[in-house]
Amino acid sequence: MKKATLTCAAAITMTCAYSLNAAAEGWLDPMIDKRTNLHFVSDRHKLSAKVVDLKERGRIVIDIETYQEKGCKNPNRSEYDCRRYALISAKNVGNLLWEIVMPYDQTAYSLRWKEFEGRNFRLTDIENDGLVANSITALFVQNPQKLKWLSFSALSRKRFKEEYKKRVTDGKMTLIDHEVFEEGDKKRHAVIFAVDKSRRFTLPSWRLSVEDYTTLATVAYDQDNLRPLYMNTISSFYASTYYTTFIRDNSTEAKVYTRMTREQLNTRNTNLKEKGYRLIDIEIGAPGKEARWRGTWLRKRKSIRTN
Repeated sequence: MKKATLTCAAAITMTCAYSLNAAAEGWLDPMIDKRTNLHFVSDRHKLSAKVVDLKERGRIVIDIETYQEKGCKNPNRSEYDCRRYALISAKNVGNLLWEIVMPYDQTAYSLRWKEFEGRNFRLTDIENDGLVANSITALFVQNPQKLKWLSFSALSRKRFKEEYKKRVTDGKMTLIDHEVFEEGDKKRHAVIFAVDKSRRFTLPSWRLSVEDYTTLATVAYDQDNLRPLYMNTISSFYASTYYTTFIRDNSTEAKVYTRMTREQLNTRNTNLKEKGYRLIDIEIGAPGKEARWRGTWLRKRKSIRTN
């Protein structure tokens, strides 16, 4: 097999290169350099309280995952009461302002998006799982350097490919978030592009089985210095389909684990934290007792002394 053949063939684009400058500072570095903590929150009200608590302790959320608790429905509760949240936080070294917003629909989200853009914030994480009237949870962070960014909340596959080529392949931006969700019988993509000073190249893969994902991750890691960054899964009765964004970066080492229970996720995170790995992304598959978590951990490679 020729170098990068599998990487490009499994991705949505056949263009797989621009120059790497891993030494430059980028949006990803604070996540790797600072210890991250994992938090679970059981409802919207407690989420608001958790946000206040994290801010008071000088921390910032770098990833948020939303999911529905199985068996929660009953005539006396709204579906929003069944929504659960998982957060990853890190030390807020830049003392940046940040907010988690939970608009109920696309119109409300658009209004909040314009509000935060006008306040010089940028969108860094978006969750749109279509579980409750296509509701959206979004993370906005202060953008003091006024880095260029843009986002799309519900692209078709064709539009996603077009925007990826325009923004990443041609425009040298970075795909910093990619959320796949189902809207009726169609799959939609919520994505965020941003300028990254390190200019690390990001490459999304497309509709992989877990076996193909494992093969791709190994080949991509060994041949192209590609690290698995963000992962999405569309689960069905028959199988799960993986969508993963890889980042080209030879300054880090990566660990990815899938199909974990919440207890296994916590144990794995504790063990890897002791080895210097930082949890930067979590995703959940089927909700409730059948829930299976996936996590991505990165750590900086130690430099080799040559004196």
